[in-house]
Amino acid sequence: MDKTGTMGNMEFSACNSFACTVPEAFAMLTDTEFLRRVAAASNPISHSVVVDGNHTKTERTLASVPPASAFTGPEVSLIEQVAWDEPSGPQRTGLASVELAGLPLSLEGTVCLRPEEQGCVLEYTGELTVAIPVLGKKLETVAAPLLLRGIDFQQQVADAWLA
Repeated sequence: MDKTGTMGNMEFSACNSFACTVPEAFAMLTDTEFLRRVAAASNPISHSVVVDGNHTKTERTLASVPPASAFTGPEVSLIEQVAWDEPSGPQRTGLASVELAGLPLSLEGTVCLRPEEQGCVLEYTGELTVAIPVLGKKLETVAAPLLLRGIDFQQQVADAWLA
């Protein structure tokens, strides 16, 4: 946060649990059809998915919600990318980013896919930044739940995918 307290930086963390091994989850998370299903779960106006080796990129055009719509208009383009590192022991890690085109809002962080007793866990950690004076904190409170909803969609699609 800046010295005036008007721009926002918020810690962000979320998890998904998968009933499979780390390699199986990684294959799922880098599968074009899986990513299309996750994108479609958010009922976007349009979406696209690109998988290039260990790098995934999903773009969704969504209906904008206030107060973001004051800056973006009726639609907003959400761009989510994950750049996975090569395997490191029993886990996979990488860098994740989410941005909203036309809005100075971004999420930069890491992903960690690691084994657990019942399968594996995908953990996102990072910092949500809104660089808009005065409205930054308000936009954070709108954006954070939307990002968490996206993680929930991913969990729902993964559960069905793995069933």
